[in-house]
Amino acid sequence: MPMFIDPNERIAVYEFDANEVISEEPPNVIFIRPKMDFATQKKVGAAGFRLGAGSKPNELDLAENLIAMLVLNIVGWSGPQFDSVPCTPENIRRLDPDQPIVEKALEEIARRNSKAPPDPKAPAGTATATSAGERASSTPPQSISLQLATTPQKLRSHIDSIGRQSKLDD
Repeated sequence: MPMFIDPNERIAVYEFDANEVISEEPPNVIFIRPKMDFATQKKVGAAGFRLGAGSKPNELDLAENLIAMLVLNIVGWSGPQFDSVPCTPENIRRLDPDQPIVEKALEEIARRNSKAPPDPKAPAGTATATSAGERASSTPPQSISLQLATTPQKLRSHIDSIGRQSKLDD
């Protein structure tokens, strides 16, 4: 595994899978980073935190984590629906969340940036084998905001639990 992430590498996320019937038009494609570098990962992890008294984080806006994940990982796009629309942070924020390509891009970003959970039985600081045969450190897990942002199922579950809690508080 390389030590550095190539800032020029792009991964294409297509509107349709290869086995789906597509029209004569070229497909819509969103290009993403292959993996977040250290700085990008920390920016996504910090997105959405609001500081309270004493500069301590007291509120987390999970939607901001998802927005940051898209804005910081989408590096370009092409296709008939993207023609003449520049790939800017403002336009990334304007993407229709109900479009399947947006969900596919978000899931691919999450998949490429999720870490295998550490083995709770391994001594601290040791490496453990993952299911893919790679070596993974048993260092502390990612921040909860980055875990939620890079794991759509965890995020949805957390948002659902917040919604249930707020209904109970009413």
